[in-house]
Amino acid sequence: MRRIYLDWGVVSYLKKDEYAELRSLLLSNKDRLFMVYSSAHLEDLMKSKGEPQFESDIRMLSDLAEDHLLDIDKGVIFPYRVTPEEFCRGYVDHSSKLSQDIDSFLSAIEVASIPGDNTVNQIKANLNVAFPIPPEFRSNEVFARTLPNLPEYPTVRDVVESVRQFMCDMVMNPGAYKEYRRTIGDTGFKLDKNAGNWEDDEAVEKINSFLKSQGIEMSFNDYVMQSFHGRKVSANEFFTAAYCILDMLGFHSDKLPKATNTIRSVTSDARHAYFAGFCDWFVTADKCLCHKAKALFSHFWLL
Repeated sequence: MRRIYLDWGVVSYLKKDEYAELRSLLLSNKDRLFMVYSSAHLEDLMKSKGEPQFESDIRMLSDLAEDHLLDIDKGVIFPYRVTPEEFCRGYVDHSSKLSQDIDSFLSAIEVASIPGDNTVNQIKANLNVAFPIPPEFRSNEVFARTLPNLPEYPTVRDVVESVRQFMCDMVMNPGAYKEYRRTIGDTGFKLDKNAGNWEDDEAVEKINSFLKSQGIEMSFNDYVMQSFHGRKVSANEFFTAAYCILDMLGFHSDKLPKATNTIRSVTSDARHAYFAGFCDWFVTADKCLCHKAKALFSHFWLL
């Protein structure tokens, strides 16, 4: 039986009356079409929590995929028998943790630390070390957009807090990611407009050539990996980062038309693509998602 993965946009379309015939066709052939859902669907579903459409969203997902869940445990994809209704009861939106400031974080560590342990005091002391920012860094538009409002001699605390605020902005502030992507492109670090005509299975090789033209002696894989600064990452994390870098560079970048769109719209699509790579068919009406997914499926031999 073929495993079918429907993008969240398709699930949403199927609720509409004009797609009643297609909806009926899918529901009447579930003995031959094994439809699954993932934790990425749940993330999209929970965006409508508290809204009138939430019940119809969860019912549509449940009607299509029943209790056929794909999720990640310790970096490995596993199938589970859990309905969307059951799964959403334990859902936690971890993005809210980004809003926690450094002092709150240190206080939490201090409460949980062993009596006499001086670790927190050492961290606090290191956070108060100040250093100058070179003028060429301050004049860089990308640096200014990423780390705004730093004092002349910022402390480590100032820099860490600025990074945290930047990440909050990307995740919480509609339009922030789109503007940051534009800033990167304005520096010249963007693929030629002709990239939209590339064959998907040639995209990564062409990006390898683009990186070399920018004086970056790294392959696409190495370029993605360096964003983790040596930290060991799962295949899902790597795939998601690779997808986001394709988007940032201008390979079929998401148009992000909704006023509520943030970087989570891009990472959500990346997660859908990753889960779909473990199925036989991936059904989506999003052309930008389709092109990036095919480029990465081809590159990572998921097809």
